[in-house]
Amino acid sequence: MHDTLAAALRSGVRGAVALLDMDRFGHFNARHGRGPGDELLRAIAALLREELSSASCLARAGGDRFVAFLPGLDLDAAMRLAQRCVEAMREPVILSCGPETITLSVGVAALDGEPGRAAEAVWDACDRALRAARARGPGRADS
Repeated sequence: MHDTLAAALRSGVRGAVALLDMDRFGHFNARHGRGPGDELLRAIAALLREELSSASCLARAGGDRFVAFLPGLDLDAAMRLAQRCVEAMREPVILSCGPETITLSVGVAALDGEPGRAAEAVWDACDRALRAARARGPGRADS
């Protein structure tokens, strides 16, 4: 995903990047184990893919985080999409260990189309927005 973002930044693509973090995933893993944790990650990835457009790119960013590249979306549209992802998690996910409700926190940063912006600056903006969302409580989105 880092290479995709770097290429988009070099070419001046407009859009947004969202960093999506599963709240309290560590507690779930501690309670149910790694097998159900992996099952939950796959289920959440599938739900997120349903919310994203076909032009979007979704990748696991490690641990309980995903990153989505949202080409062509301005910040307002990306925030609406982030909120839809948050809302989609309100329904229980059916797993082999039983139904589980997970919340999602999302940080969004805009790609302004200015060539030469460093990918690290975008990641930092996403991370700051995610921290702001989490500071307001689980199941929030911020930019």
